[in-house]
Amino acid sequence: MSSAHYETLLSQVGDAVRAIKQKHPDQPMGADLNNDQLVEARRAQIAIMRAQAHEAGVLAQRNLEVGEVELARLLSEWNEQMSYAADEQARYMASSEFKQWLADRKEWLGVPAVAGQ
Repeated sequence: MSSAHYETLLSQVGDAVRAIKQKHPDQPMGADLNNDQLVEARRAQIAIMRAQAHEAGVLAQRNLEVGEVELARLLSEWNEQMSYAADEQARYMASSEFKQWLADRKEWLGVPAVAGQ
């Protein structure tokens, strides 16, 4: 296959991912969030990642049905990667490591020079 074919395919994947991210935009997060807000933002981001993965799966199926096998395969792989990433984030948030990180962060945020103004 020619390089033009691959360039077209990559362009199609890029267009699909941009459309998915426009429909399900990533959750903005910042250092100014307190722990409760941060946990909620991360939960929202996990839900967004799952919605993005689902959307990629739907697009993959549609492309497969119309014979766009390569595009379908790439979108399916992106679906799997996003699903895995969302699952990993959810597992991390349930871990004792994350709970300890939150406790340390809360202590750090409690320093008057950072949060008490």
